[in-house]
Amino acid sequence: MMALKAAARAGLDMLTGPLSVIITIYLAGGRDGDLDNYAKAILDGCNTTRARRGIWKDDRQVMTLLAKKVFVAEKKDERTEIAVSQRERSEPKNEKTKST
Repeated sequence: MMALKAAARAGLDMLTGPLSVIITIYLAGGRDGDLDNYAKAILDGCNTTRARRGIWKDDRQVMTLLAKKVFVAEKKDERTEIAVSQRERSEPKNEKTKST
């Protein structure tokens, strides 16, 4: 993944704490697939492992996720865009959220 290599070269710190992630996948030529599978592969690919440093320690840090597919006319326009931001705080553990 080019983003991981670029982050390492730039000396960026690994993200800690709760995160929000937006994934946009641009596909051409009637290629289609399960959006949740694309998102899972991308999130797992950004994890830190013993073999390499990732964007974050673990995708369990992702508290908000928006994933979308966009169809483009030509194969040359296919790409994936990932936007990551750190959240100010997460919900306290073991505290139930009320639905209204």
